[in-house]
Amino acid sequence: CLAWSPDSSAIAVGGVDGTVAVWEVASEAVAFRLPPSPEMVLQVAFSPDAQWLALCTRACKQISLYPVDASGVPQRDEGRHVGDPPSAKAKEAGEERVRKQRSLKLVDIGGEEDGFSKTTDLELNKDIDFFERVKARKSVAARKSVASRILGVANTSGDVDIVMDESRSKTMLPHADEVMSFAFGPDGSLVAAGEDSILVVWDLEQQTRRFETSHSSAIVAVAYSPSGEYFASGDADSFVTVYTASPAAEEVGTVAIDPDLMCLAMSSDPDELLAVGTTAKLVSLIALPSLDVIAELRHDGHVHSVTFSPDGLYLAGSGGTDHMHGLMTKKSEDAMMKTVVWELGGPTDDGRVDCKYLGSILFTDILHAAEFAPSGKLLATAGEDAKVTMLLVDREFEKASELSCAAGVRALAWSSQSRFLAVGGEDCQVSVWDIVRERMVFQLPKVQDWICAVSFSPDDSWLSACGYGCEGVVLYPLEFNEHLVSMARQRSVEDGGLTLTDLQPPSPAGAQWKSFHLPEAAIVNMGDHTKGFHARVEQTSSQLEPALDGRTRTETNSKVLGIRLKSSSLQLDPARDKLDLAHTDEVLAVAFGPKGTMLASGGEDRALAVWDVEQRIRILDEQMGGIVVAVAYDPTGRYVASGDSHGTVVLWDLRAFGDADVASEDIDAGDILRMAFGAESDPLLAVGTTDKKVLLFSIPEMEVLADLRHDGHVRSVSFSPDGCTLAGGGGTDDMHGLMTKKGDSREMKTVMWHVSSI
Repeated sequence: CLAWSPDSSAIAVGGVDGTVAVWEVASEAVAFRLPPSPEMVLQVAFSPDAQWLALCTRACKQISLYPVDASGVPQRDEGRHVGDPPSAKAKEAGEERVRKQRSLKLVDIGGEEDGFSKTTDLELNKDIDFFERVKARKSVAARKSVASRILGVANTSGDVDIVMDESRSKTMLPHADEVMSFAFGPDGSLVAAGEDSILVVWDLEQQTRRFETSHSSAIVAVAYSPSGEYFASGDADSFVTVYTASPAAEEVGTVAIDPDLMCLAMSSDPDELLAVGTTAKLVSLIALPSLDVIAELRHDGHVHSVTFSPDGLYLAGSGGTDHMHGLMTKKSEDAMMKTVVWELGGPTDDGRVDCKYLGSILFTDILHAAEFAPSGKLLATAGEDAKVTMLLVDREFEKASELSCAAGVRALAWSSQSRFLAVGGEDCQVSVWDIVRERMVFQLPKVQDWICAVSFSPDDSWLSACGYGCEGVVLYPLEFNEHLVSMARQRSVEDGGLTLTDLQPPSPAGAQWKSFHLPEAAIVNMGDHTKGFHARVEQTSSQLEPALDGRTRTETNSKVLGIRLKSSSLQLDPARDKLDLAHTDEVLAVAFGPKGTMLASGGEDRALAVWDVEQRIRILDEQMGGIVVAVAYDPTGRYVASGDSHGTVVLWDLRAFGDADVASEDIDAGDILRMAFGAESDPLLAVGTTDKKVLLFSIPEMEVLADLRHDGHVRSVSFSPDGCTLAGGGGTDDMHGLMTKKGDSREMKTVMWHVSSI
């Protein structure tokens, strides 16, 4: 959902991740973010005077109104200007927030007497002590030294970057169908397999198949032992097959796993072991080459990922059980979304392994990936919450830091020196992060579907990935660059001229602002449309030259976008409290009146409420026949429209006493999705529906003036300020979010009409 500020200088963006970010359009920067909600944001709205930002979310029975200070100057610090250091009062408030966060950084949930059980509150920073300690060092060298020591990363005299090697070409290792899993061997060979049921060992230098064999079903996971002696594969029939890797590949044997196999991992220190994660909520530990199951480790959830520490001392299993197969964003605690850590000891008298449960780290969403760093100092975990969490092994797996991603994460891979981490998943892109500086180094080109696996080669010369819709493994050449820190920069740091930018996380990947200017090359003529245009957006590019710096860029954006340039900024107003306007069930729609003093809302309780915001009272409280799915406020302030799940649109006259219901209309055109009023000078009401059209009503007669064809479900409608243009955006998702790659038949488009009631 989107909402513009009244002066068009800012836009609020909310969505399925439960967050609302407010962007300053001219500077292309985030002005502020609202505290994250546990469920998806359904609607956001600015009040016309920009004093409030309202939102409603799924599973929340109220509208939340956050006070906004559009001047950019906090009322308690009236003499302070943009760029000045914070006042003493502001510093005290900030320090108090830090103290509160530190006191809440770890919550003991109990229930496991033999080990720790922790929950990571992903909203709060558990790494405050670490960052405060690093921040106390004035020089970059001192900060990097502390970070390198704690994270187990080799320190260097300069900034090390990993970049794409332009002197070498990208390589494709073809298969007959989608590759679901692959793994590098220590000698640089690569084992890969997938939907074609063929297991292949590739020689990367020659780009030839060194070995291949077939399974009876699709292969879902492969693994390579660190010693290079064995590799293993697991198929959809839950058979695990182990092979010797040298001197020649030969089958050792097969083990049946019950029920479904999900992941594999291998260890060579001190003994050769194979770990198998399954939907039986267990991790099976298999000795090699005997193939004896020597331990079964309880997880309580589906185990999506297993990983051994480099010294073979620890085994971590991550996962969780998603009973709704991705259809529910809010999952209950019984989904067992956690990482479990076990300590592996020596053999017992009966030939089994002495395994000790160490503890669990609980998360708020399903985990799909976990990888110990080669240094053994860090355990990275990630999943559907679109975050990568770094856990410090030497500190009972305390959270050290967190990386925000654009979408859910399905795969992780460390570089050999533990400095860089590759992340891939539901954003269809592989991102490479520098762990010491907590910055994204680069991203691989986007692909057509989710990333299934990603890995660095042992010498870090290649970064490989595979995913849905790709019949092979793609390898990208890499090289390392080391840049020495200049003496001038070093002196400026020591003099306090540089803040802690080297250790601050960037904005989430995919949350960067993009200017959607379409050059001629990006528009494709779709045919002979004599009465209008039909364009396809094939690419986006910035209106600005890359060389433009901050001020010049902001001024240019202001001219292009028609925004009045102001020296102030938009921020939450600390002088006013947030307001909550309560319903008895989930609120699905909100709309401000033209003066910002009134707000209309509706939702699952079937109640249409019109609120006096300042007094926090309902001036109108009416029951609809069905769930209220959409509301709209007339620009004159006289009328409010509401639409329910039964297809009924009701127009309410707020100036009427006793009977505010002016007119109602039953729409025989699918389900109502969104509504909007036109300009004050030309009163119209637009209603978007699942019948793939927009209905245009006259006000107050509620007569249907036009049926405007869209061809897809119309999920959003909006009039231009002068009321002359109506835009309808949407598309038809027959799979209800289960498919990431949607075809042209879904009619995913924005249609514009010139409208008038005259």
